[in-house]
This record gives sequence, C-alpha cells and structure tokens, in this order.
Amino acid sequence: MNKQQLLGVLENLGLTEHEAKVYLAMLTLGPTSIFKISQVAEIKRTTVYSVIESLRINGLAVTHV
Repeated sequence: MNKQQLLGVLENLGLTEHEAKVYLAMLTLGPTSIFKISQVAEIKRTTVYSVIESLRINGLAVTHV
C-alpha cells in the first residue's frame, strides 16, 4: 500500500487530511521533534502543534515535554 492509499484509509476512518498526514509521519518517524514531523508531513510547523493536540485528545498520540 502506498502513502496516498494509507492517507485515504486514515481519512475514511475519520481523520482530517492534516491529521492523517501528521499521524502517518509520526508512525514513520517514531519519537521525534515537531520540526521533523512538519517536514515529513509537509505541513507548517505551527499547524502541527494543533493537529497533534487533536490526535492526543482522540487517543491517537502521546506527547512528552
């Protein structure tokens, strides 16, 4: 399954486009920085913060300070 197909599956499960991109980037990278997630997801770093918070609220991400 390619990246576009995976993004489509995640969106069909109810994630927004940004949530799907960030979630897939996080799965690919493992523990990493917001900056690196933003690069891989191709989303502005400032946007990634709110997307990760949304994923965290929905139980799909864990953050460490």
